[in-house]
This record gives sequence, structure tokens and C-alpha cells, in this order.
Amino acid sequence: MKKQSIFRPIPVLTKRMFRTNRGRNLVAILAILLTTMMFATLFTLTQSMSRNLVEMTFRQTGYDVQASMRGLTEEQADLIADHPDVVELGRSIVLGLAENQQLTGQSVEIRWANDAYAQHSYAAPTTGKMPQAADEIALDTSTLDRLGIPHELGQTVTLEWRKGLGQPGLCRCGDPRRHFHR
Repeated sequence: MKKQSIFRPIPVLTKRMFRTNRGRNLVAILAILLTTMMFATLFTLTQSMSRNLVEMTFRQTGYDVQASMRGLTEEQADLIADHPDVVELGRSIVLGLAENQQLTGQSVEIRWANDAYAQHSYAAPTTGKMPQAADEIALDTSTLDRLGIPHELGQTVTLEWRKGLGQPGLCRCGDPRRHFHR
């Protein structure tokens, strides 16, 4: 018995149309590819801009945390830290403001902070480590530049400072353990 071939009009017509309109079909395929690439690029740029906007907002506020509270007592901070939804608690105390003549025009806070606070406030060490002793200090490179101190560990720094709004004091610290960027 012979096998009869079945006439399939749609595939036959499709092949004929592709053969007769090659130029138009190539332009259509090229247009589809370019449109796909355009949308992929557009979405990639949009996501990148969104991420950069979030990062810029974090840097403007000074930290990348979900909540910041001021004026808490140690007991209140401990209650918050003990909550099961709290992953990490950073602590910081502003001790005063540096008032050296070389620092005029720049607000330089003298601050105690724990490691978590330093990490989330863009003040984590890039060289050395966090200060551990009372005579250690960490300064950013722009403050070192204004004070005329080389960017090396172990330098001695003299700061004139004001406790809160009270009387001025003098702090002589050696061995800055890190430099960080603002």
C-alpha cells in the first residue's frame, strides 16, 4: 500500500512567503532583537538607578539601618536589643565637637561607637581596627589632611574640643587605629 502525502497548505504558504519577502523578514527579526535588547537595557538601568537612589538616601541620612532612636536610656536600649525581631543594635554617644583652628568650617564630632554602629554609619575601618583604649582614636582622611597629619597608623593627634555645650577640653590621642571615609 502506498502512503499518500497530505497537502498541508499553511506550512507551504509560510515557506513561500519567507522566500519571497526575505528582506522584510530580516528587518522584522532585527527589529524584534533590537526591541528586546532595548527593554533589557532599560530594565537593567532602572534597577541600577533605583539601587543607587537607595544608597544615596542611606548616605545622606548617615546610616543604612531601619530605625534610629535618640535619647534612649541603657535599659530602653537593652529592651529593644532583646526583642526577637532585632538583629543588631548599634550604640553611639557624642562626646563633643572638635574645635581646632584647622577644622574651622568642618563639623567633627568626637564620638564613642560600637562596631555595629560603625559598620552601619559608613565609618567602618578600612585600615587598622576600631579604637580599644582611651588614648586611641579613629579619624577620616579629610580630618587628618586638615590637621596636617600623615595617613599612617600610630600618629599622635591633638584635638581641642567642647563637651556638648559646656567647657572646652583638650584631648591628646595616639595610635589612631583606622581611617574611614565619610
